[in-house]
Amino acid sequence: MRGRGFVNELLAHATRVLLEAGEETIRADTDVANEPMAKAFERAGYLPFMTRTELVITPERRRASLRSADVRTTSATVVPRC
Repeated sequence: MRGRGFVNELLAHATRVLLEAGEETIRADTDVANEPMAKAFERAGYLPFMTRTELVITPERRRASLRSADVRTTSATVVPRC
């Protein structure tokens, strides 16, 4: 079912429901590698708010070296334009 545009309708509806319920700010995020979702947020009127970097060390890496960490970066958190 990918590629049929369902995310646009679903995201618009969810955003509308939250705004009508009185929410003033809605935040959401997606992984930076998930460009289709980031573009869906933009189409729904969301603006980039911030980016973050998450660092994680796995048990295997911990045993190998406490100086190393795997880096995973997530995408912008976004807020709707109202």
